[in-house]
Amino acid sequence: MCKRADAGIMNWDSASAGTLSNVIDLVRQGKKCYLWIAQKNEFLNVIDDLELDDLLVKNEQVAQAATKRLSSFKKREKKNRILQSRISLFNDED
Repeated sequence: MCKRADAGIMNWDSASAGTLSNVIDLVRQGKKCYLWIAQKNEFLNVIDDLELDDLLVKNEQVAQAATKRLSSFKKREKKNRILQSRISLFNDED
């Protein structure tokens, strides 16, 4: 989803590691992310690494889980690309 998006807007409960991992992913790709933090009734523009780092420091526990989740996703994604290329090579031999 983050690869196809030009920007993101998210509603975050300050607890979901999944939502925060999407914020991290978007910003690290150089894309803007607009984040509504429901519990704080606050709207943030997370559009660069400085704003992202500030958000992560303020939400350290969730940030750790989000970073771990994103890392696991990236590893699975890489493994899937390798498998797809092997399947593609196998199919080309027919």
